[in-house]
Amino acid sequence: MDSVTKRLLEAGQHATAALHGLGDSVAGSEIDLLCTPSDGGYVSLWSGLQICAEAVGEATVSLRGLRQVEAELPASIMTMTRLALVNANRVAYVLTPPDPSERDQRALKVLAADVESFEKAAKAAAGFTDLDTLRDAAAGMRTAVAEDRRNLGLQQKVSDTMISKDGPMDVGMIIAATFSQQDLPASELAARDRLPQNTAEAVQWIWNVASGFAHGYSWPRVADTLVDLWHNVSTAMFYAGAVMSLLHLAHQTSRQEWSQLMADHAQAGD
Repeated sequence: MDSVTKRLLEAGQHATAALHGLGDSVAGSEIDLLCTPSDGGYVSLWSGLQICAEAVGEATVSLRGLRQVEAELPASIMTMTRLALVNANRVAYVLTPPDPSERDQRALKVLAADVESFEKAAKAAAGFTDLDTLRDAAAGMRTAVAEDRRNLGLQQKVSDTMISKDGPMDVGMIIAATFSQQDLPASELAARDRLPQNTAEAVQWIWNVASGFAHGYSWPRVADTLVDLWHNVSTAMFYAGAVMSLLHLAHQTSRQEWSQLMADHAQAGD
């Protein structure tokens, strides 16, 4: 098994474990406390995290299939990679701050972005003249979602671009901190110390190239030749797999223990 396939397999396994954990999270765990405020609402952090884990898992299955047949389909491959990055970034944004109050606030921002996304769809549906059943259903849901916004005190005009920018650096620091607890040969120490910045920059590049493919632009086909296509995918899925591993761990870890864990990782990554 080559390194790319191994990382795809590991990311998929972490996503599956995270998904199963969401169905059986421990009372009082970090995930339980983050998700409780939105329980029963039309917008739900628990449901959002579940979708994130499903998306990463499904992306790995599709990518492994393309890898096995040695496909060189940049648009398809990078679109699936982008799916994994979008969802991994959202999870990383919520879980990585050491301060529990900041994690709570970030969870609310994720929910606010969820509401903003629905509002765009509902506004468009309000003008439908032929699909009246869909128009009326969206109007009813819009009322319920507005109540969620009021009950949770959600901000307005929150977008994913406000949510996701720090995820790769934060997770890179956690990965580096994990490696710092291991006895590494001197030849690998420099690579460990560069890992946070390396992860952040690699994910940023992959994100931009994948977004270009998703929008049908021509430049990514040329730009992607600068770095091996599957090397890009391997780096992205290493990041997504690490985030899914964090999500799985947070199902079983108390808030106090999670805060200490994130603080220890942040300090070790400095």
